[in-house]
Amino acid sequence: RFGVKTRSYVADIKMMKVPKAMREKYQEFIDEGTLVVMEGAVLDMKEVYEDLDRHILKHKYQVLTLGYDPYNSNLFVSLWVKDYGEYGLEVVRQGYRTESVPLGEIGNMARERLLLFDEELMKFAMGNSIVVEDNNGNLKLSKKRSVEKIDNVAALMDAWVAYTRNREAF
Repeated sequence: RFGVKTRSYVADIKMMKVPKAMREKYQEFIDEGTLVVMEGAVLDMKEVYEDLDRHILKHKYQVLTLGYDPYNSNLFVSLWVKDYGEYGLEVVRQGYRTESVPLGEIGNMARERLLLFDEELMKFAMGNSIVVEDNNGNLKLSKKRSVEKIDNVAALMDAWVAYTRNREAF
């Protein structure tokens, strides 16, 4: 069994564009502390890193691996490496080739109730996730519904890949 925690960041300008019907749901995530709204039109990755680092320290989480998609993550990852080193750092590029096996495993664990969620944001993200399958049976997360974000599921997949590549750390 695996406990799953999440934390998401959104720029306030993007938050203002969320449809009225979805704002109440987003406010629920803000109130539970899983969605952080930051000032500006785009997220400042240094601010995101600093907030997440404080969050990790406050909750005394022990992070043994970090899986990440390299798109727009250079600053965040360089700050992580400076503070925590490169051990357990795993690049997970999005696409059928890298998503298929971990998504299948995560789907199996979810069906068997081996993933434990106690945060509404992660429940919401999992409930809105759609996996598409190509002609060869390969799986990939669909990102078509931009308001009902599933980035947390992609992050879970990245974390799962980092975990499976570094099992000895656990």
